[in-house]
Amino acid sequence: MAKEAIIKIKEAEDGASKIIRTATEKARQVIEKSLKDALKKKASIIQGAESLKKINSENAKKEAKTQCIPMSEKSRIEIEKILNPDQDKFEKAIEIVVERIVNLNGDS
Repeated sequence: MAKEAIIKIKEAEDGASKIIRTATEKARQVIEKSLKDALKKKASIIQGAESLKKINSENAKKEAKTQCIPMSEKSRIEIEKILNPDQDKFEKAIEIVVERIVNLNGDS
């Protein structure tokens, strides 16, 4: 009877060891699958973020160009005014300068 009990205990221990090995292997497989899934999810999130970054960057460039066009046009007009002054104002300025030179020389 003691021998039978020892044999049953041994069988129970062997069964428990087998269950532990199976559970350990199953846990390892679950961890590996979880890691693979996490890496896929990470790659997907990064790809989505990269796409969003590209879209936002393109939108920002378009917005900047849209804002720059009026400023550029205004600058072009100002440069044009400086390079090609109004002829009437230019002639009047020359007359004023000549008058002052003549008046200064005339008073001496």
